[in-house]
Amino acid sequence: LSLTGGHLNPAVSFAMMLAGRISIIRFIVYLLFQLAGAITCSALVLAVDPNGHRAALGAANRLNTWVTVGTGVGAEILLTAIFVFVIFAAVDKSRSSSSAHLPVLAPFAIGITLFLCHMIAVPIDGCSVNPARSFGTAVVANTWHDQWIFWVGPLIGGGVAGLLYEHLAYRSAVYATPAEGHSRFFKRHRSNGDAKHVPRQPAGEHEYT
Repeated sequence: LSLTGGHLNPAVSFAMMLAGRISIIRFIVYLLFQLAGAITCSALVLAVDPNGHRAALGAANRLNTWVTVGTGVGAEILLTAIFVFVIFAAVDKSRSSSSAHLPVLAPFAIGITLFLCHMIAVPIDGCSVNPARSFGTAVVANTWHDQWIFWVGPLIGGGVAGLLYEHLAYRSAVYATPAEGHSRFFKRHRSNGDAKHVPRQPAGEHEYT
C-alpha cells in the first residue's frame, strides 16, 4: 500500500489523476492491473464454488427489474462520489498531520462508507462503485447487461468528488484545522497583529498515500 496507495478501484485512480495526484500513465497501469485482478478473483470464485457462482449469476452487477437506467446511473454517481470523497479526506497526509486520530480511523471510515453504499445500492444494481469489480464478474460470467452504467456512473462520481475535494474543501476556511501551519492550502501570516490566510499551491503526490 505504501507503494501504490492501494486504490483497488478505477474510480479512485481516475479521481486521483484528475486531482493531479497521479499521472495519466500511472492511471492506465493501475487500471489494467485492477481489471486483471478483478478477473482473476472472479475466476477463482468460479473455480472454488461453481454451483454458488451460477446461483448468484456470477455476482455480476445488473439493474433490478424495477430500476430505471436513470436511477441506476444516479445511484452509482452519488454513492461513488461520497465514497471517493471520504477516501480523499481519510488518506490526506496534510490533514492527518494535525489530526492524530485520522490515520487510525481512516480504514474504518473508508470501510463503513463502502458498507453503507452496499446497503443502499445492492437492491438497486448489486452496488458497483468500482468499475473493476463489475468488469471482472462480467467477463467470467459473460454477462454484460447494463455494463456501461458501472463505468460511467462510478467514473463521473469519482471524478467529481476528487475535483471537489481538491478545489473546494481545503480552499475553504471552514475546513481549516487549528494547526493551520500544516494545512496544504493555507499558511498563517502575522501582519500588524492581524492573522490572515494566504492560499498555497497544492503539494505533490506525497500528500496522499
